[in-house]
Amino acid sequence: GEGGSKKRKSLNKEYKAGRKPPRLNRYDDNLTEEEKRENRLWQQVRAIEYINSTPIMQFYVPLVEADDVISYIAGLTHYENWNKVIVSSDKDFIQLLDDNTVLYRPTQKEVLNKNRILEKYKIHPNNFALARAVVGDKSDNLKGVPGIGLSTVAKRFPFLAEGKSCEI
Repeated sequence: GEGGSKKRKSLNKEYKAGRKPPRLNRYDDNLTEEEKRENRLWQQVRAIEYINSTPIMQFYVPLVEADDVISYIAGLTHYENWNKVIVSSDKDFIQLLDDNTVLYRPTQKEVLNKNRILEKYKIHPNNFALARAVVGDKSDNLKGVPGIGLSTVAKRFPFLAEGKSCEI
C-alpha cells in the first residue's frame, strides 16, 4: 500500500536507499516525467481491472508493505491447507515456504519449495529469515556480517537446517 516502507525507513534511513523506481515501459525515453507518471498509473489501473475479472484475491493495505500482507495471508489458519503460489523474485518469501506454499521466481525462472531450499541452501525455510539477518540484504540496503554468506551460515550453524524455528 501507499507509504508501505515508511515505518521501516523511519527505523533505518538506509532501508531501500538507492533503489530506482520500477520502469514499466521499455520505450519511454520520449515521454515527459508527467507522461511517465500518467502512463504508470494507467498501467496499474488496467492491471487491477484485469485481475478483478479473475478469481485472484487482491489486498491493498495503506502503510503496509506488500511483503507483510503476503506473509500475513500465507500464515492465516484459514488458508493453512490451501496450495499457495507466491510469485516474486524476492528471497524474503523463502521463509514462508512449507508443504503447501511454493515460490515462483519468474526472473530466475525457478520454482522453490521447502525441500528445494533445504537442498540448495542447507537452511530450513523456518530459519531462513534468521540466516538472512546475519547475511544482510543488498536489495534492501541492509548490511550483514561482513564476509559471511548463506553457505557459511549453514556450515557454522547446522541446526538451521532443522524444521524447528530457532530463536535468538
